[in-house]
Amino acid sequence: MPKHFERNHMTKVASPEVSKGFTGGCRCGAVRYAFPQPLFMGLCYCRDCQHSTGTSHAPVIAVLSETLDFTGTVRWYDGQSACGNKVQRGFCVECGTPLIGRLEKNPGANAILAGTLDNPSLFQPAFAMWTASAPSWVTIDHNLPSFQEQPPETGAMYDSIRR
Repeated sequence: MPKHFERNHMTKVASPEVSKGFTGGCRCGAVRYAFPQPLFMGLCYCRDCQHSTGTSHAPVIAVLSETLDFTGTVRWYDGQSACGNKVQRGFCVECGTPLIGRLEKNPGANAILAGTLDNPSLFQPAFAMWTASAPSWVTIDHNLPSFQEQPPETGAMYDSIRR
């Protein structure tokens, strides 16, 4: 098992480059991040995202790992995604803000939670996924392409990153 998937592994990485287009962090400011451009933005209604956010969905921004600058200490929680893949959720050790997720099968990408952006209005979802798992009290935005499970485009994108 790769070291970055060891249970509860603590990570501290380099200082974020503020000149990048997207910046954000936790509520207390102990963790900060920056990245230039997302791979995609979407709303995920899978049960894992519901548990990790405490609500109906997660507004996720997929980011190439190599372009993500991160500073601070994150504690990781290991779980299982809707597809059955091992997933880690990272949160600030000081204030508990959930910030980031990553799938073991997609080590080249991370998922940032849009609510942690300094400017959350930069989040513009292109689709909704795992809508079959959405609670009955949720109204899905029908202006967005919706997928009952994982959109095929995201799988192909992750496959190209792994090559």
